[in-house]
Amino acid sequence: MLIKEHRFTFLGAADVYLFRVEELIEGPAFWPSRFRLKLPASTHWEARTIYGSSCNEVAQKAANSLSGDDTSPASSESRAWLLATAMSRKSSQN
Repeated sequence: MLIKEHRFTFLGAADVYLFRVEELIEGPAFWPSRFRLKLPASTHWEARTIYGSSCNEVAQKAANSLSGDDTSPASSESRAWLLATAMSRKSSQN
């Protein structure tokens, strides 16, 4: 199995989270979508695996989940910061 790793940093209130999004490149594993992120359990939430069609989508879903807002987008400030981080990482990889 070949997996590529993407990392995102999310600032939620006073906490800093590091998201490690995995991209399934090839292999025998079956995932519902190409990208996944595993959130470990804590005192505030249960363990959860998030799947999506892009690493940005998965990171956004994780940010929404951690902010307690699974159905609507995270705050515009958090979303803008997360997308800016993703774009800077993407441009630095090229």
